[in-house]
Amino acid sequence: MLRRSIAALVGGLLVASAPPASAAPTSTAPAPVAVAQVLTWTADNDITRYRTAPAAAVAGAATLVFENSEATGNTTGMPHTLTFDTETPGYNHDVAVDVLANPFDSANGRHQVDVVLTPGKYRYHCTIPGHGTMVGELVVTAGGGGEDTTPPVVSAEVAGDRNADGDYLGEATVTASASDAQSGVASIEYQVDDAGFETYTGPVRVTAVGDHAVQYRATDGAGNVSAVGSTAFRVVERPAEDTTPPAVAAEVTGERNASGQYLGKATATITATDAGSGVRTTEYTLDGGPWTPYTAPVEVTAPGAHMIHHRATDNAGNTSPEGMSAFTVVAAPVEDTTPPTVTGTVTGQRDADGNYLGVATVTITASDDGSGVAVVEHAVDGGAWTRHTAPVVVRAQGAHSVRYRATDGAGNTAPEKSLSFSVVAPGQDACPDSDTRATVVIGDDDTGVANTDTGNGCTVSDLVDQHGDHVDHGAFVRHVERVTGDLVARGLLTRREQGVLVRAASRSDIGNQTRPHPAGRTTMARRTAPVLATLSIVAASAVFAPTAHAGLVTHCVGSGGAVTVPNDLLVPAGESCSLDGTTITGDVQVAAGANLVVAGGTVNGAVRVAADGYLDLTDTRVDGQVVLAPGGFGVFLGNSDTGRVLVEPKGSAAAEGFLYVEGGSAIDGDVTVGAGEVSLVDSEVTGDVGTNGAYFTDLHGTFVDGTLSVLNNATGSVVCGGAVLGKATFAGSLGGIQLGPNGALDTCASGGYFARDVVISNTTGRTTLDDNVVNGTLRLSANAPVAEVAANNRVRGGITGDHTATTAAARASAVAADGTRGTAGRRAGDREASALVEAAAHGPARL
Repeated sequence: MLRRSIAALVGGLLVASAPPASAAPTSTAPAPVAVAQVLTWTADNDITRYRTAPAAAVAGAATLVFENSEATGNTTGMPHTLTFDTETPGYNHDVAVDVLANPFDSANGRHQVDVVLTPGKYRYHCTIPGHGTMVGELVVTAGGGGEDTTPPVVSAEVAGDRNADGDYLGEATVTASASDAQSGVASIEYQVDDAGFETYTGPVRVTAVGDHAVQYRATDGAGNVSAVGSTAFRVVERPAEDTTPPAVAAEVTGERNASGQYLGKATATITATDAGSGVRTTEYTLDGGPWTPYTAPVEVTAPGAHMIHHRATDNAGNTSPEGMSAFTVVAAPVEDTTPPTVTGTVTGQRDADGNYLGVATVTITASDDGSGVAVVEHAVDGGAWTRHTAPVVVRAQGAHSVRYRATDGAGNTAPEKSLSFSVVAPGQDACPDSDTRATVVIGDDDTGVANTDTGNGCTVSDLVDQHGDHVDHGAFVRHVERVTGDLVARGLLTRREQGVLVRAASRSDIGNQTRPHPAGRTTMARRTAPVLATLSIVAASAVFAPTAHAGLVTHCVGSGGAVTVPNDLLVPAGESCSLDGTTITGDVQVAAGANLVVAGGTVNGAVRVAADGYLDLTDTRVDGQVVLAPGGFGVFLGNSDTGRVLVEPKGSAAAEGFLYVEGGSAIDGDVTVGAGEVSLVDSEVTGDVGTNGAYFTDLHGTFVDGTLSVLNNATGSVVCGGAVLGKATFAGSLGGIQLGPNGALDTCASGGYFARDVVISNTTGRTTLDDNVVNGTLRLSANAPVAEVAANNRVRGGITGDHTATTAAARASAVAADGTRGTAGRRAGDREASALVEAAAHGPARL
């Protein structure tokens, strides 16, 4: 408490005081003369009013007492004055009183002065700046107007520090006051615990532990004695000094979806406990707003990501560290009453009668826009219903019937459907003169895709049928897409292998040699296109930033080869462009809904992809940055080098894009992502990697030269293998964090190397660390549940925060996933395949 030395004598007034006494009056000055009246003013911490003040007096001698002390409730050292106004018209100006008092002055805040009052009104106030509302009036009557038969009015107040039960800690101070409007107060008396009345000269301190009662009475100048008043209280031992802050925690509850997001509303309940002096206040702030007293659970209904901070303060003034809980609220779904949409298809080699030769494959698919598909089932030839998790292969010869149905998360079941078909003996080899090379070769392009038998004696190369009668190049590419799509559905090819084959078909010359040109000429092979290409240059309309060729833009629709585009390039809205070995000296713009697929190319400028646009780079170098605009479909980088990569927040766009980087790609700069799926596989980033609000951020075998920051990801993050040379921070994400193998999110072979600190905080969902090397400190806080740290982690800087050891059972129960979460790989393969087909169908691009 700040103690200041403030003069207690102002305006030449002599103020008398006396030292306090334990369990006795705090002043030993003699009682007022019986013919004089005592008028008492008191003050406390409040700067807006006097705590007590007399309203009336009688003319004549009077003793004015002004007390501003700890006993009257001033615990802060706040100074006040009692000043009689000598200037304002309408009041008596014959008494000049100006007393300054504070609890730490030489009189301990209690002062008195003798004056003579005349009939009329006196105005008094506090002159300290900011205390202007401390003002009042004293009405003085002439007296002697008749015999005084009315006793004084007397009261008492008890003050001091109290515990939660209302008991006084260590001591209690009783302050008595009296007033008499006629002959004035002559004396006040008190007694403690029936020990006998004594003259009251100042506040009485009671320090004895136990229950107490203090009686008091007053006598006026006419000898009238008031009734005896009484106040009771209890004094207890003052506890030892409390230096420990309260313990405070927050729990967020509500209905949640599979991603951990709260549906419609989240309720935050904050609890605080303190075993010492007790909790005085609990506060919270929501999303950076002002600190607000916590009185009831906080309901949050606004959709979006939220953070609630909380703290508590005890009665000793100790304040807890701030805690924080992060969560996301999404709109509550409308009740789902619509069953899933379910379809079934039968594929396989067929004879002229439609019978399947040797084998038929039944594939059932279902979709549900409401609560999602919960289960798909099938029943073969009247058998029991079985969960459909993979295509059904039927080899038994004869007629067959497969029933199927699907049920969504709300329990709605689609009406039963069925497929009927027959399987007959395969007969002779469907492809007796098979292409039996080990890999599929299209033209001169060895794709590296295994040339396997597809089940009826035909290899993948046989079905590609590059030597067949295709009316043009586009027809051939569409044929390859169709047959490889069937092989993907049968589980004989992966989506990525399909993309490799379709891309090779697009690059080939098959179908071009005989395709009639619109002008009646025969088009040569596409690799001779540079000789015949016509340059189509149009004026730019604020599409690119100025470059060496500002104002010139080449539009690309169709397929292009090894040419140099001497300016900027634009893929118009809704179109597809496929380039092989092309060099672009300027910037590239992929317009809304457009596709650009580049293999073995070079871009000397930057690339920007608009809403619903797609960029696919393989074995390609981009000297500038790559930007995916809000609502962009996605960016795929395969063994490609680029500058900085930026995925802008989706804003009001409904679509979630993706960044899928693999196969030895290198990004020279930062990776900054504000939305969608992020997968970095076997790649390198020379700058920082930072995602905020992404769906997930997964790094497999990737090296990051800078920092890694994963904030507020909807389904968490996985880091397996590779290294992060800067600080790694994971905060506010749902779905958990997995560093290393044996986690709940994905599978991988090994943990990672972290050269500096690793910080994981405010994560909702299982957090696991297995087989990692952390050169700095592992800092864990506010994770629910607490992080699981396996014994095989090597953390050189130690571990701080709550965590538990990973049990052998927990490691054994780790989820077996396919190594890459999400849909980015499949979506990239599908979009690339369709883009290649569209570009091939359009024919050579006019580059």
